[in-house]
Parts: sequence; structure tokens; C-alpha cells
Amino acid sequence: MEEQFLINVTTEKQHGLLTRVLNNFNKKRLSIENLVVTNARKLGYQKYSIVVESNQETIEKAVLQIRRVIGVHDVSYYPQKEVNNKEIVLYRLTAQQLIENFGFYENQTSTNSYAIKDSPVKRHKVLC
Repeated sequence: MEEQFLINVTTEKQHGLLTRVLNNFNKKRLSIENLVVTNARKLGYQKYSIVVESNQETIEKAVLQIRRVIGVHDVSYYPQKEVNNKEIVLYRLTAQQLIENFGFYENQTSTNSYAIKDSPVKRHKVLC
């Protein structure tokens, strides 16, 4: 039965290594639904998060092939239904925007510094 799988691959930062990893999916005729490349926590390493739709047996074979690629340090896979997806949005706000829109207040800690503190009563506004 076809289902989506998330495959996490940790590799060294090397030129052409992503291509060698992705060629394994091409050989198995797997179509990549989503690909995210980020720096790993360890300096000099990258992490690839790949979403593929296939069956368990084909994914296991692809993962075994990826493990054999020189420069690959770790490979793991999970059924997509077992993965919690979260989206994070970061906004840059000034202290004045926090005070006016979200009920924070200024607290002077010394002559040259201020602290922004959360108010016990919160007002909610959308900043768009």
C-alpha cells in the first residue's frame, strides 16, 4: 500500500553529495514530494528531510542504498502519519509594538535600561 514517508539524512557538507543521495530515489523511480535541506547541529554537516510516497519495502531498500553513500552519517525514515508537522513564523517587533498591541508594559530597571514585561491582562490583536 502506498503511503508517504519522511526520510531524514544527515551528511557531511560536500559538493555533489545531495545529488548522490537523490540519485537513489531516481533509481527506484520514486517521486520526491518535498525536500528540505538545512544545516545540522554539528558544524560541517547537513540534514535533508525528504518526503516520498511509496510502499514500506521500497523505502527500506532506498534507505539501505543511501546508507552506502560515502559521506552519509545517518539515515532514518518514518511513516508521514507518525510525524507531527509544525510551522513556525517569526516576526520582528519593536518594543513599542509589543506595548501597544499585546499588553506588555515597560519597567525601568536603571537609568539607561528598560525591561519589557508581560502584562497579566492580555489583549490580542493581529499585526498584518
